[in-house]
Amino acid sequence: MAYVSNIRKIINNTFADMDFVNGENTSQTIRVYANSTWSGDLWVPWIGRQDEGSKTIKIISPTASKVLVYIFQDYWHPADANAIKYCNDVFSYRNAQEISGDNRGGGDKQLVINADVTGDTITLSIQKL
Repeated sequence: MAYVSNIRKIINNTFADMDFVNGENTSQTIRVYANSTWSGDLWVPWIGRQDEGSKTIKIISPTASKVLVYIFQDYWHPADANAIKYCNDVFSYRNAQEISGDNRGGGDKQLVINADVTGDTITLSIQKL
């Protein structure tokens, strides 16, 4: 059975602002400022094939105008797990990895973004609310 995931809170623990663009509803763009928290509703889109990459949530660096991460909920792999996955730089359904934490089973979630000491690499984790 498929369960929908809703990101209700985003915690940006980095020194950079980030834009979240909902590919299924491009009028929904959320800016989460550096070292701040956003609360609301950001439904994670279902993806089941490579050609559905336009539906993903894109995390974009507003200063570089570059997609940093693509986020989606995998409809097929693993079966009935409803895993939230990500990929960096270029969308690849096949090479996407599960976000660390409680990424399965749908429901309300909190997404946490951290950066390494150089600020060059971001990491994602997700928890149930």
